[in-house]
Amino acid sequence: MIGKVLVLCILLMPIVGAIIAYIIGKNSKKGRDIFNVLLTGLEFLLVVILSRYIGDEGINVIMPDIMAEGLYLRVDPFRYIFVWLTSFIWFVTTIYTTQYLIKYKNRNRYYFFYLITLSATIGVFISADMLNLFTFFEIMSFTSYILIIHDEDR
Repeated sequence: MIGKVLVLCILLMPIVGAIIAYIIGKNSKKGRDIFNVLLTGLEFLLVVILSRYIGDEGINVIMPDIMAEGLYLRVDPFRYIFVWLTSFIWFVTTIYTTQYLIKYKNRNRYYFFYLITLSATIGVFISADMLNLFTFFEIMSFTSYILIIHDEDR
């Protein structure tokens, strides 16, 4: 049961965090940056904790009433490797981007889509069927597009 809750937290926390970070960023850019580092650090910590609950058979999360066909998620040892790598790299990148993007405009928008892209990327790796994989991949594609055009130049 704890494993299933952790899987849902790992998937949903960046989305909720994106909204909170956007609100914080309206008032305090430094506060938003600190929040983003703490959020991605907590995300990585939860992924590390999740390893205790996977076992050989993995963790299955089934929510049949979502998206008409249902939301089917699976974290097994192989998928866990990708989730761990993603959350670790996102945490390290967040630390770096707080200083790298300091002179850029629209950083609030950037971090909003940055965190949603994290959630979608993890969703791609833990999807247990093709419909969920396609859905998360499309979300990841659209949100990462915003990150790519962030400079607003040719």
